[in-house]
Amino acid sequence: MPVQQQQLIVQQPQMQQPQMQQPQMQQPHMQQQMYGGQQVMQGTVQNQAFAFPQQHIIMSGDSGGKRVVPWIGVGLIVLGLVLPFIALGPFSVSGFEIMGAVAEIMDDFSGGDSGVDDLEESDDADLGFTGIMMVVAAIMFGISPFIYLLSAIISGILLLMKKSPKLMGILHVSYFGVLMVSAFLGTVDAGEFGSFSLIDFLGFGFYMSSLGAALFFVDK
Repeated sequence: MPVQQQQLIVQQPQMQQPQMQQPQMQQPHMQQQMYGGQQVMQGTVQNQAFAFPQQHIIMSGDSGGKRVVPWIGVGLIVLGLVLPFIALGPFSVSGFEIMGAVAEIMDDFSGGDSGVDDLEESDDADLGFTGIMMVVAAIMFGISPFIYLLSAIISGILLLMKKSPKLMGILHVSYFGVLMVSAFLGTVDAGEFGSFSLIDFLGFGFYMSSLGAALFFVDK
């Protein structure tokens, strides 16, 4: 009997050891799951926290901020109308002065038939390709101050409405390009005096008003 009791005493701890080790085996597993769960939650919160500023930046870029450079283009167009459009040494004519002269000419044409008679007599003369291009360039140059001023007004309205004036910039610069091509093709050969065209008489104000619209393509 004593021997059997000793065997039972020895066997009982051996039977109880797995029961005491079970929670020790499970604790690391439970901690690993909880730690892994916290990592997933933290990663999700961080991703969401970084996602909101990115969405805010994209929305602010699409809405469009203040366009400063196109406003400078509008100012250059209007300022160029004050400066010389025609420069012949000390003699110069500004864009606004050309507008007044063209308005008087239009009044003369509308007030009588003398201008129409002069045009009918001039049609009898053969101008040729060079003469036609010179007349086209002269007409486009005469109405260019009106076109440029209208372009500046429309572009300013678009900028106030937070819209891009790129379309007006395309039309404005295209008009300038056609005028310059027509003036180049309308170059007249004056023999001993050389050749000349409308380009030789253009002033600094004309180029400022013509090229100021190039700033409409800048979105800053």
